[in-house]
Amino acid sequence: TGAATVKASSLNVRSDAGTGYSAVARLQQEPASRSQEKKGTDGKTWYRIQYTGSNGQAGTGYVSAAYIRLPVFLFYRCKL
Repeated sequence: TGAATVKASSLNVRSDAGTGYSAVARLQQEPASRSQEKKGTDGKTWYRIQYTGSNGQAGTGYVSAAYIRLPVFLFYRCKL
């Protein structure tokens, strides 16, 4: 769960995890909220996301993990 950004110039949001499912929206490098990870019908990882469409309406759907940029957290180990 957490913030994410679409890293494609244009990306279909699907009704379920796989390219065989219908597209419910099309996003363009927009922020989204990732809520669930699921193995798709193609065997790859897909994320269920929440997004705000161009019309201002909130929506949910699935996008391939290959097209989602997650925030990077760096952890440093310090020796005291």
